[in-house]
Amino acid sequence: MTDIWSFLGIQPTEDAVLIKRAYMARLKFHHPEEDPEGFQKLRTAYDAALKEAKDIQRQTQAPSAVNADTDHPGVFDDWTEDSVHERDLPDIQEQNSSNSLPAALANEFLLQAVDLYDDIQTRVDEDRWITLLEDEKFSGFETRQRLQFEVLRLFADRAWAPGPVWRLLDETFAWSSMEIEMQELFPKTYVDYVMMQLEGFWDLRYDYVTDSMTPLDELEQFLAARSNAQICLVQGNVEGAEHWLREAAQIMPEEPDLNRMIGELCLQYSNWEEAFQAFKRMEASGNAEVHHNSDLAYCMLQLGMLEDAYSMYQKVLVHTPDHAQALTGAAQCLEQLGRIKESRELYLRIKQLCPWDLHAHTQIDTLNQRLEQQMKMRLEVEGRPDQMKTLDELAGLYMEQQQYDQAVGVWLQLVQLGELTARQNYQLGYSLHQEEQYEEATRYYAAAGNAENKDEAFLLELRCQTGINAYQQSDYPAAIQQFELVLALDPGHLLSLRYLAVMSKEAQRFEEAVLYYKKALDIEDLWFLHADLGSCYYHLDQYEESVFHFGKAKLDDDKGQEHYFEYGSALRLNGQYREAVQIFDADIERNNHPYAYYNRAFARFMLKEFELCRADLRIFMELVPGDSQFDANLISGISSFYLKDWNAAVSFFNEMLKYLPSDMDRAQYIKLFAAALLAARRFKEVIQPLEEVLRLDDQNEWAMLHTVRVHAELQNWDKIEGNLETYFETFDLQSRNPYIWFYGGVFLYYVNNYKEAAKFFKLAYQGGLRGDTCSYYSLVLYQLGESHDALSMAREALQDRPGHGEYEERLKQMEEQMNKRKNLFARLGLLPTAANKPVVQNLDYPDILGDPQLQNEYPGVVIKQ
Repeated sequence: MTDIWSFLGIQPTEDAVLIKRAYMARLKFHHPEEDPEGFQKLRTAYDAALKEAKDIQRQTQAPSAVNADTDHPGVFDDWTEDSVHERDLPDIQEQNSSNSLPAALANEFLLQAVDLYDDIQTRVDEDRWITLLEDEKFSGFETRQRLQFEVLRLFADRAWAPGPVWRLLDETFAWSSMEIEMQELFPKTYVDYVMMQLEGFWDLRYDYVTDSMTPLDELEQFLAARSNAQICLVQGNVEGAEHWLREAAQIMPEEPDLNRMIGELCLQYSNWEEAFQAFKRMEASGNAEVHHNSDLAYCMLQLGMLEDAYSMYQKVLVHTPDHAQALTGAAQCLEQLGRIKESRELYLRIKQLCPWDLHAHTQIDTLNQRLEQQMKMRLEVEGRPDQMKTLDELAGLYMEQQQYDQAVGVWLQLVQLGELTARQNYQLGYSLHQEEQYEEATRYYAAAGNAENKDEAFLLELRCQTGINAYQQSDYPAAIQQFELVLALDPGHLLSLRYLAVMSKEAQRFEEAVLYYKKALDIEDLWFLHADLGSCYYHLDQYEESVFHFGKAKLDDDKGQEHYFEYGSALRLNGQYREAVQIFDADIERNNHPYAYYNRAFARFMLKEFELCRADLRIFMELVPGDSQFDANLISGISSFYLKDWNAAVSFFNEMLKYLPSDMDRAQYIKLFAAALLAARRFKEVIQPLEEVLRLDDQNEWAMLHTVRVHAELQNWDKIEGNLETYFETFDLQSRNPYIWFYGGVFLYYVNNYKEAAKFFKLAYQGGLRGDTCSYYSLVLYQLGESHDALSMAREALQDRPGHGEYEERLKQMEEQMNKRKNLFARLGLLPTAANKPVVQNLDYPDILGDPQLQNEYPGVVIKQ
C-alpha cells in the first residue's frame, strides 16, 4: 500500500495512541463481516503505521509527552502500543477466518468501548459501561473469549479509567483470577497496574477532572502524570513522585487527589508549610476526607497554629470519635496550650482505647506529675476553702494512679480541715480498703452510708464496696446484707451475685451457690462463672453438669488452671477416662499437682493401661508418702495382677495391708494378698494369710479349699487331714467343690489308702474334673489291679491335655507293663510298689479368684489350672 497514512486518515505520527484511535474510527466503515477486503487493507495499514511509528521513535529518540524527563521515566513506559502488540495476543483478523460473527461482534464492542472512553464524561459513567457489558448480543461465549484479552489490549493505551469501571469490566472478563496468564501476554508493569485497579487499593477520583474545561489531550497527560506519581509513592520512590506531581500540578493544580499526594509527600520531607498549603487546597475543593483533615491539623500543629489545629482535630472527632491520631493530636494541642487537665483526659481516653499505646502512658505520667506539682504549689498560697477543693482534686489524682497510700494521707488532711462529704468518705474508705486497712475502711463506708444521698448509682457502688470490705474481714452476714441491698436496687448486679455465690460455695452451700451462678450467667456469659459453677456441681457429685460447665469455661494456660484437677476428676467420675487423662496431663505439666498423678492413674486403670497406671501411682507415693497409700497400693496391686506380675502384686498388697483402715473388711483385702501369693506359687508364705481369713470368716470356702491345696502342694499330709475334716463338717455333700475330692484323693493316694482314694477321685471325676484327676485316678486304679480302667483313665488324661509329659510317661509305663504278660510280677500277681509314686508338683487347682469378693475386684478374670 503506497499511502498508509491516507488510508488511516491521519498525518504521519509516532503516537501509537493516535494510530489506534484512527484504526478504530475506520473500522466503522470497513466492518470485517460486511467488507472483508476493506478490513484486510485497514489492518495492513494499521500494522504498517505502528511499525513506521516505532522506526521514527528510534531515529529521533524523542521522549513521549507523558515521559518528557528521561531522568524520571514513567512506570508505564514498557506497555506502549508497540510492546503490547509485539506479544502473542489473540488477533481479530486471524479469528475472522474461522468464525466471522463473533469477531464482528467483538469489533463492535471495542468500537463502543472506545467511544465511551474517549469522552471523559462517559468514561466515568458506570451506568453506560454496565449497559454495554450487559448487552445480550455481546454475551456469546466465543465473543467474550475474543474480548477477554482484546479489551485489555485496548486499555493498554486507555488506562486512565476510574477504578469502579475497571472492576465492572473484571466482573465480566474475570481478569483478577487470570494474573498468571496475563503476565505471559502483557508487560509486568501493566499487569501490576491492572491488578491494583481491580483490588481497589487506592482509587483516584475523576469528579474534579470531569468538571474541568481542560482539553482532552491535556487531561490525558494529567491523568498519566498523576498515576505515575501514585505508583512512585506506593513504591517509595520519593524523587520520582516529586517529579510527576510537579508535572501534573502544571496542568491542574487544584485537583484534590493531586494535592492529597503532594501533602503526603511533603509530610515525608517534614515540609509542613507546603503540606499545609496542599491540604488547604484540598479542603477548599470540598473533597477533603477525615484522615486528610487530620493531616491538615497535624501540619497546623507543627506550624504552631495550636487553636486552629485543635479545632480541626475536633472536626475530625465529630465524625470519628475514636480516631487515635486525632485524639493524640488534640491532646498535644491542649498540652501546649497549657490546658493540662483536658489534655490528660484525652490521653486517658487513648489509653482506654489502645492499652498498648506507650506514648499515651508516658504522657499521662508526665501530666500527672505536672498536675501534682501545680496542686501542691496552690496549696501553699490558697485559703482554707480553696485548699479543701485542691486537696480533693489531689486525692482524686492519686486514686486514679492507684497510689492509695498517698491518697489516704491527703484525705486525712481534708478530715482535719472539715467534715467530709458522703462521696469523700466513700473515697477515703475505698483507699483504705485498697491498702488492706479493712476495719478503718468500714468506719468511713458507714459514714458515707449515713449521709443523706439519693443518688442510686452512688448507693449501689457504696453498698457493693461495703459488702466486699466485709467479705475481706470474713464478716459474711454483713457482706450478705449489703449485697442483698444492692440486688434489691439492681437484681442484675453481676458483682454482687458473684460474691454471694462465692460465699455460698466457701460455706459449702453448693446448691445455693449454683442458683447465684446461674443468675449471673443469665446476665453475662463469662468463663470464670462457668468454671466456678462446674466446681459446685463437682462437689454435688453431679459430674455430667460439672463437665459441661468446665467445658464451657474453655480452661487454658491463661485462665482457670486451678480448676484442672476438679475438671479432670469430674471427667473421670463421668466415665470420660481418655479426656480425663488429657486434663490431668495439663494439670501435671503446669501445676505438678500430686493428686493429678493419683487420679490420672485411676483413669488409666479404667482404660486398662495398667503399666502407666502403676507408674503414676509410684510417683504419687513418692510425692505424698503416707497419704492415700492404701488405695494407691491397692490399685497398683490389682494392675500388677492384670499384668500377671505376681510378685509385684504380692509386694503392693502386703504394703496395702499396712494402711488398711480399721473400719474396712480386713478379710477381703487379705484375700487379695493371698491370691497374689497363690498365683506366685509362694505356698509357704500363703498359709498364714489363708489362716487369717479363716480366723475372720470361719466358713469361707475359698480359704478352706486353697488351704487344703497348699498343704497338698507342700505334702503336709499330717495337716491336710484335719483341714479336710473341717471342710466336710462345714459344707454338705451337694455344695462341696469337686477339687476337695481331688485333693483328698491325692492325700489318700500318698498315704496308700487306694480304695478310699479311688472313691474320692471318682467323685472329683463326676464333678467334671479331668487332667490331674484322671491321671491320679489311673494310678490308683492300677494299684487296685483294675488295669484296663486305669489305662482308659490315663488315656483320657492325655486326651484332656495333649502333649503333657508326665501323663505320657505314666501311660507308657502302664502299657509296657501290661504287654509283658510273662513278667515275673504278673506271674506272681504282684503290683508296682509305692516307691514308684510321682513327686507332687503343680497340682491342678481351682480358680484363684473363685471367691465372690475377689470376683468383684477382678470381674471376668479366671486364674486356674
